[in-house]
Amino acid sequence: MATKPTDLTLEHLRRLHAGQTRILEVLGEHGHRLARIETAVAGLRREQAGDA
Repeated sequence: MATKPTDLTLEHLRRLHAGQTRILEVLGEHGHRLARIETAVAGLRREQAGDA
C-alpha cells in the first residue's frame, strides 16, 4: 500500500508535538529546580544579614 503524503505530514506533526511536549516538561523541571535554589539563596542571605 502506497503512503500518502498527508500521512507522512501527520506523522511528522505528531513527532514534532511529542518533542515539543518533552521540551516543555524539561523546562518545567528546570524551572522548579531554579525556584528551589532561589528560595535557598534568599534564606541564606537573610541568615547572613541577621548574623552581621
